[in-house]
Amino acid sequence: MPREFRRALAYLLPYRRALTLVVVLSGLNTVLSLVQPYLSKVLVDRALIGRDLLALYWTVGLFAAASVSGFALTALIGLRYTRVSADVLFDMRLALYRHLLRLSPRFCARTPLGDILARSTTTWARFSASPRNRCFRGWELAGGGPFAALFNQPQSLVDSR
Repeated sequence: MPREFRRALAYLLPYRRALTLVVVLSGLNTVLSLVQPYLSKVLVDRALIGRDLLALYWTVGLFAAASVSGFALTALIGLRYTRVSADVLFDMRLALYRHLLRLSPRFCARTPLGDILARSTTTWARFSASPRNRCFRGWELAGGGPFAALFNQPQSLVDSR
């Protein structure tokens, strides 16, 4: 197993139950979407060709229930996935910022702040590139600005010269 995969897996493991729920709900949503072709067959064969009014009502009701359930499950899956991915990304960012705060003052003095921020922004841009995670990109940049100011010149907050 590649080293990068193991490192990413370490951030996912605390959320394995929530991710399992997302996978199970996705499977249930798939089953609901596969029921609709079968309902079409029942609608044509039993209700229309067989002229069974009760089968027509039941089939249309099941179509409606499957559609509403599929819509609700899709919304729930999207919300849960977004929440879990936001939590995982937050943990990754927190680990990065903790690492940056542990760096020696000598490293901070010889390394331009732009190099550090460019590296962290580029790395997080890769994670934030998926459509579901784009909203977190703005938050990360907004939260990164004050951090950069503190990291670059902490004495400017105390010194009023």
